[in-house]
Amino acid sequence: MIKICCVYFQGMYKPEYVTNLYRSLKKHTTVPFEFVCLSDTDQIEADVVLPYNHHTYIKLHWHKLKYFSQLFANQSQGDEIIVMDIDQLIVANIDDILTYPVGNKELVSYQKWWDVNPKPPVTINGGWYKFRSGELCCVWDKFVQDPEYWQLHFYNQNIVNYKYYGEQNFVEMECRNNNVKITHMPGQWVGKYTNDATVNRKLNMQYAEQFDQDYMVLDAPHDDIKIIHFANTTSTIHDCNEQWAKDNWLA
Repeated sequence: MIKICCVYFQGMYKPEYVTNLYRSLKKHTTVPFEFVCLSDTDQIEADVVLPYNHHTYIKLHWHKLKYFSQLFANQSQGDEIIVMDIDQLIVANIDDILTYPVGNKELVSYQKWWDVNPKPPVTINGGWYKFRSGELCCVWDKFVQDPEYWQLHFYNQNIVNYKYYGEQNFVEMECRNNNVKITHMPGQWVGKYTNDATVNRKLNMQYAEQFDQDYMVLDAPHDDIKIIHFANTTSTIHDCNEQWAKDNWLA
């Protein structure tokens, strides 16, 4: 069973982000899956909705780490767990992404082609984790020993710019500390988009140079792109005025 898992907490995004993601997943894949959401409201659409406040000392997106525990979300041995952020827009069939192979003690994630100078080097993107249930319990086990420390660690070390950020840094750190294989899906499958035209021109140039393409997004995303990641606090899907975004947002 493939379990696609996410976290929703009220604030920047409305509940429709979860519902639209769920409907878009069903529209753009032929692969059977179960959609699980850890949420602080039941005003969402999902196969399984889990209560958000199991651990009140865990902040924001750090709740995603719960899915690394085999005891969470009714996981069974052999399940393939996908943890994804809700600020992503599916624009094409994603069968290849959902079925991308993952082995024992392996983490599959996006290639962060847009991040040319990460500090310190972090190669994964927290918008997408894939692993086999029970194989990466080390991530949750380490975090839960002292969550208050780890949630502020990367901010206190000036590695991230905002308090309670750095969850993807922690995941990669623990994977490397425990000899977990880290694999990146083809980078050209994932686009990066903002609501800033200047930034988008730069992203287009980066994408074109790295993947020998003419563009990333013009009137529509390039045919190679399956998902657009809007991971930016000032750039949200519902604020994007592009027609291709509106068409896919209202799946």
